[in-house]
Amino acid sequence: MTYEELMAKTAQIYWSAVSKYQEVKIKNPESEIEKRFNAEIENGLKWIIKHIGKLVPPGASEKANEIATAHGVNLFALKWDNQIQAEQKIDKNADGRTIFHHEHKNDLKTLYKNIIMATSEKEIFNILMKQEIVWITKEEDKKLKRDSRIEDEYKKNNIKVIPNPYNDLNDWYIAKWNINKKN
Repeated sequence: MTYEELMAKTAQIYWSAVSKYQEVKIKNPESEIEKRFNAEIENGLKWIIKHIGKLVPPGASEKANEIATAHGVNLFALKWDNQIQAEQKIDKNADGRTIFHHEHKNDLKTLYKNIIMATSEKEIFNILMKQEIVWITKEEDKKLKRDSRIEDEYKKNNIKVIPNPYNDLNDWYIAKWNINKKN
């Protein structure tokens, strides 16, 4: 499966949900349960964009890549699910996700807002194709705005991103993050 095919399937699923939600959403919620209904459905729709990011080959900031490479970790192959193991390889005392942040370069809130307002599957596909995931350090993450980021937010904060070198989605997905480990 190519990256484009993956995002096309995701856009189909998303459009099915978003178009139906736009149809049944309570337009002027008055009661708390009506407000909660809208909020919970929207949280479910946000979950999709957050978790599909796990299938986007990540870039890496120069700083994060320097730290990882010095300890035998290939950030370009590292998946979110293996982050804790990788960080423990870098620092045996690492407790959870304390070194790196798996970041949607274009913030989730803006991505989601654009998707929920989309008027077609093609529009959602185009939004998904533009999303970028990057590994950055926790220190770099603290410099970034949480939402409504401007296009050059990374540049403004002197965070240089190296694109993911894997050109094939399948090659990326099976690549080993632990470059010193014997297979």
